[in-house]
Formats: sequence, C-alpha cells, structure tokens
Amino acid sequence: MTDETRSEDEDNGADWVLSWTPASIEVPVGMNQGASGLCRVASGELVVISVDGGASWDLPGGRPRGDESLRQTLDRGLWDEAGVRASEATLLGYARSACLAGPHQGLVLVRSIWLADVTLEADLDASSRLVVPAAEALALIPEGMRDFYVEIFESAGLV
Repeated sequence: MTDETRSEDEDNGADWVLSWTPASIEVPVGMNQGASGLCRVASGELVVISVDGGASWDLPGGRPRGDESLRQTLDRGLWDEAGVRASEATLLGYARSACLAGPHQGLVLVRSIWLADVTLEADLDASSRLVVPAAEALALIPEGMRDFYVEIFESAGLV
C-alpha cells in the first residue's frame, strides 16, 4: 500500500482516510463500492464527468448492482455516467476509504480503478462530460483529492 490521504467531509463532519492499493497486491478488506475508470479515447485524452454542472469533476464509474462483476460494474457505470463504451480495460488497483470519525465511523469502502480504452457513443452536455489531456484531467480533480489521484494516474503511466 502507498501513502494515505486524509479527507474531511464538510457536509457531515466525517473524517476519511484514503489509500491506494495496486492490483498486484491482495484486494483490501471493505465493502465493494463499485468501479471507476481512467477512460482514454483514441487520441490519448481522458474523459472526466461532472454531476453538478461543472462545479467539480471526477472519473466516471458506478456502484455495483446485484451480482455484477467488477468489470460489469465498470462497463455499466461508464455508459450511465459518461456515455462511453470500453473496448479494453485493465485493473489498476483499489481505492480504499475508511471513515475514522463522524456518522459513518468504522465504514470501509473499496472501489476498483481501471484504465479503459473507450469510444464516445452518447452526446452529453459539455457541463457534464469533458475530453481533455491527462494533465488537464488531473488539474480538474478537487485540490484536496489531487495527490491521491496522482498515484492513480502514475499507476496508469499517464503522468
């Protein structure tokens, strides 16, 4: 496991610690929170999404439904959130979020993170999906989370 990143949720006073575990290491213990993808189009640029009209940006993905595999969750989440289809996807590792204080104290969530080669298939408003170079995608991630995402981008060889 690499360095941890601490994050405070200002909405409810929760204190979270995030850690990155490469795919070559055993899956961290915790509740499956789904899958997200570094979605790379043919030009090498990445897809980022916003669910709040462009105020903040993140990687597309989704939470599991039923007995979906991690890859099935990824594929459905990428379509639902970004209107993209993955032709290839490589598991990079796992983001583990542990709540240390607040209303969810003790909760541990684990999300798989993938590098996916995608095609844009649905037209989405520019306020909800952007296709940008990797450095710009990283710069769009909220500042408090950026160091954590640098590890993910490095795992994919994008920075």
